[in-house]
Amino acid sequence: MSFFERSARHSSDTTPAHDQSQLLSEQLFTQEVASRTALKGTSSHREESRTVKDILGDFSLSGTDDAGGCYRRIDADQIAATKIDENTRTSTPKIDSAEFAPVAKDLLKSIDKEGTGRVTKEQLAHAMEDQKYQGKQAQVLAALFSSFGKFSTLDRDDAGDLEPGITRKSIDKFEELRLQYPKNLKESQDLQHWADKNLAHFAKDKHSLTPTDIKDALSDSKLSPENRAVLEKIKEHYREIVGWKNPFGLGKEDFRQYVANQKDQSPNSSLVMQVDADCGRVAKEAQSAGRSNDLFATKNPLDSIKPDAIRQGNIGDCFFLAALAAVAKAQPQKIRDAIKDNHDGTYTVSFPGAKGEKITVPAPTQAELGLYNGGSKYGTWAAVMEEAFGKFIAKDKSRANPVPPQEGIGPGGGEAGPVIKLLTGSYANNIELDGKTKHQIAHILKAAFSTHPAKAVTTGIEVDVLAELGLIPERTEGNFLRGHEFTILGFTPGANGGTVLIRNPWGDKAGTTDGTIKVPLSTYIDNFGDLTVQE
Repeated sequence: MSFFERSARHSSDTTPAHDQSQLLSEQLFTQEVASRTALKGTSSHREESRTVKDILGDFSLSGTDDAGGCYRRIDADQIAATKIDENTRTSTPKIDSAEFAPVAKDLLKSIDKEGTGRVTKEQLAHAMEDQKYQGKQAQVLAALFSSFGKFSTLDRDDAGDLEPGITRKSIDKFEELRLQYPKNLKESQDLQHWADKNLAHFAKDKHSLTPTDIKDALSDSKLSPENRAVLEKIKEHYREIVGWKNPFGLGKEDFRQYVANQKDQSPNSSLVMQVDADCGRVAKEAQSAGRSNDLFATKNPLDSIKPDAIRQGNIGDCFFLAALAAVAKAQPQKIRDAIKDNHDGTYTVSFPGAKGEKITVPAPTQAELGLYNGGSKYGTWAAVMEEAFGKFIAKDKSRANPVPPQEGIGPGGGEAGPVIKLLTGSYANNIELDGKTKHQIAHILKAAFSTHPAKAVTTGIEVDVLAELGLIPERTEGNFLRGHEFTILGFTPGANGGTVLIRNPWGDKAGTTDGTIKVPLSTYIDNFGDLTVQE
């Protein structure tokens, strides 16, 4: 992934959040890439505010770029993750790559009602909210919307004078890229497989294949046609394959990196990968059998309000979804009471922390469930809450109303504390772990989960500038993502401090740091920077 940067955190101890200095950003969210901090003011009262800025004024929101935060980068591993496993049947299979262009052209024609030949981002955005686009059309729609900028550049003259938009020519250009990409990738993978098996045989030192080794091998009249063809290809691409660690020979690692470069090095190859991943995610998250399209999948809604209904999509709203999962675990009735089914394809959400505000949103479409919080067997309530939150924060007059509303959440990231306040009506404390003893942290966690009902608890890791620069890994030593917010689902006291149950809002495989995992308290402390606890 590359991820949207999370904002600067509160530097607090156990002082209630409302008594901390609050962030005075004139705009709740800003699109300025350079913004990295927020100014602070003071507040010492708990009166109920009526404006969005008053309610969420302590969101710490900064600009975004493609290199920070909790946005999920799409790489080959992410594409593999969107493939439907054997235990998951789909009502609509992922679109075949050869079908993409014709489906995309039919879709553009349907959306371009004025017949201009060019579909704008605004038109795609409104189509994203239209329930008529189902199946493969929903997959393609999500992919076009997600990568609008790259698609629109495929049909521009050298001066870039044309208005941004996607045309039939854009789709034709993409089809050319699609056909070229697998050819280059397969060729590099074939070379890697050959190196894994044969490099030691042809390299005189058994580790690095040098130009001399290649020359000597090709001069051997007994060389097999298969090996000759591969060595000729390696000779042709030697300068592209050779790595900086050993410029005098090709090791197995160089061939592996060559494959990675073919996957990631150019915008065009990344576009092909992104489209494949977006189509796959719509098929998996919105169109698989077993996913419920009802608000709540069970007769008793509380049986559906589970943290596992939360599965973060392509926007950087981990701070919201981690808090939502925390409330779903600790106080599900709060969520049940917040949503009213209008029985006309819309829902009205009344956030406990914003009394008097009623936010009405339509049922999520398949395309939306693919790009934003995904569908699940528990119903669509989490997606409804996410869209309502996007619409709620857009009420700030300093921001244009994004379409779909979810698009207004991710840019800039945010803090979980104000979300907990919005979802429960109770303030939350942001507690820095640095300087706390293991005993103190265990006491805080035990207290949070010993009450009835339990408290909503989230935890996060700071963005590290060195990680942004690529100088250190984007994950901690424990493999937790930096600049990301997680949910703490539980704490069990015990030997060596006990264990902490942590959930990533991505909602991936259990037992991993991308899903739900139980770790010793010492491991938790070594990897995380703070926690946010509901009062």
